[in-house]
Amino acid sequence: MACGLCSSVTSFSTTAAIQWHRSSSVSFSRRLSRPCIIFVPIMGFVNFWVNKQDRISLGAACTDLARRLDRLCPGYYLALLWLYAFGAYQYDPLAYQLQALFLQTLLPIRVCGLVYDSYAWHGANSDGWFVSAAVVCAVCFPMLYNARPRRGWQATAMVLLAVLTFCASTRWMRSHIDLYMEGLNIYVWAPPRVLEFFAGMFFAQLADELPEHLKSWPGWPCISDLCLGMAFVVVATSDSAMPTLAEDWFLTPLFGLHALSCSLTECSLARPDESGHFQRGCLDTLLSSHLLVDAAQYSFGAYILQQPVRLSITYLLQCLGSGPTAASWIMQLVSCWTAGMALTKFVENPVARVMSSRLKARA
Repeated sequence: MACGLCSSVTSFSTTAAIQWHRSSSVSFSRRLSRPCIIFVPIMGFVNFWVNKQDRISLGAACTDLARRLDRLCPGYYLALLWLYAFGAYQYDPLAYQLQALFLQTLLPIRVCGLVYDSYAWHGANSDGWFVSAAVVCAVCFPMLYNARPRRGWQATAMVLLAVLTFCASTRWMRSHIDLYMEGLNIYVWAPPRVLEFFAGMFFAQLADELPEHLKSWPGWPCISDLCLGMAFVVVATSDSAMPTLAEDWFLTPLFGLHALSCSLTECSLARPDESGHFQRGCLDTLLSSHLLVDAAQYSFGAYILQQPVRLSITYLLQCLGSGPTAASWIMQLVSCWTAGMALTKFVENPVARVMSSRLKARA
C-alpha cells in the first residue's frame, strides 16, 4: 500500500533539504525544503501497514522498536562521530552528549552549559533532530496504534480531522506568535511531530476502511495529482523565511491525502478487473521514474550525512588551496547521495541482517 510514488516524493524532498541546508541564501530551495514535512506523516502511514493487526502486544512493540532503532542509529551515530573527529563544534561537547541520547526534540529549549545558552539541536549534527523525532514517534507508535478508533471509516475520518486541527494549531503558534516562543523551539518539538505521525496512521487506516465502491473510485489519480500540485503551489508562493498560515494548514493533509490516493490507485492497478481502465495521474507518472523510486532507500543516509560530507568537502578544498566554486553545490549533492548509498549498502543492510537473524532466533 505504501507505493513507490511516495518514495519518489521523498527522494525529491531530501534533495531539496540538502540544497537548503547547504546555503540559506537559496530562497527557492528554502521553499522546496518545506515538503520535508512529508517524512513524518509517511512514517506513520508506512508503520500502520507494516504492523497491521488487531492490537500490538508488548513483544511486538519491542521488536518493532528494535527494528526502527536498527534503521536509524547506524547513520545517526556515524554522522556524530564523523563531525566529532573533524573537531566540528568542539566548543560545545555537551551538544554531542545530548544528541547522542536523542534529546533534541525532548529538550527544545535553551540549555545551560552550551555556548551562549544555545539550543541542543544547534551544535554537533543539527540535521539529526529529525532522527530524535522519529525515535519518539517509534516509541509512541504501539500506544497510538492500540488507541485508534475501530468504529468504521466515518469515525476514523472525524478523528483524523481533529488530529489535523491540533497539528495546524501548534504550527499556527510557531508561525504567528514567535518562532522561539518563550525559549521553546516548537519546530523541533516532539509533540507536534507525533501528531503528524498520528495523522499519517489515520490516513492509512482510512484507506483500509473505505468501502469498496470508494476504493475503486476512478478519481483517485486526479486527487493525487491535485495534492502534489497544491503542495508545490503552497511552498513556492510562501515566504522563504517564515511559513504562512496556508502552509501550516495544508501541507500535512495534502501529503497524507496524496499517500492515501496513490496507494488506492496502485491497489486498483493491481486488480486484473480494474487495471484496464485505471491509470496513474500525470504527475504521478512523471514521478514514477526508477531513479527517484530507487533512490528513496538511500534518502535517509543522504540526509543524515549531509553535514559531515559538506564539512569534509570544504576541508578538502582548503587543502587543495581552492575555495568554493559555482559548481561545488553539485559535488556536495552528489557526494551526499553517494555517502547515503554507501551507508545503506555497507553499514545499514549488514546490521539489519544481523538484527533480523537475532530477532528470529529469539522468537
